[in-house]
Amino acid sequence: MAFLRSVTPQLADAEDLLQDTARQIAARFDEYDKARPFGPWAMGIAKYKVMEWRRRQAKGALLLEEEAIAAIHFSYSERSADWQQVGRAIDQCLKTASPAAEELLRLRYLEELKPAAIAEKLGTTANSVSVRLSRARDALRDCLRKRLKEVPSS
Repeated sequence: MAFLRSVTPQLADAEDLLQDTARQIAARFDEYDKARPFGPWAMGIAKYKVMEWRRRQAKGALLLEEEAIAAIHFSYSERSADWQQVGRAIDQCLKTASPAAEELLRLRYLEELKPAAIAEKLGTTANSVSVRLSRARDALRDCLRKRLKEVPSS
């Protein structure tokens, strides 16, 4: 999803591409060589789905050039094993966050609410939510840096 989101202008486009990619992976799974890493194989399918989508969207503006998509794809493919490590670190760091910080991060990034909507939901001000979100992100970033530094590189 991170790769798809980085090469599409709208979240809805990335979500559609993720579903298309998942369907294609399921349909072609018998072609997957289990001796090779799964991540780069799946990312290759995602890249082709992006290219198909890009051709369909060609009449629209602000699409990335094919070379840019290829460079982003390469970066994500080369680092696919790292994303599992990062995901585990995020889970660990969220477990150590305060319940209030965890809720703010969940509302902002999983439910995709803006600070004003979060403020309304929590009965506070948007400014207060922004400040508390900033602190929660800082704490999460510091925790992630510490945890990822502790993990030996592969």
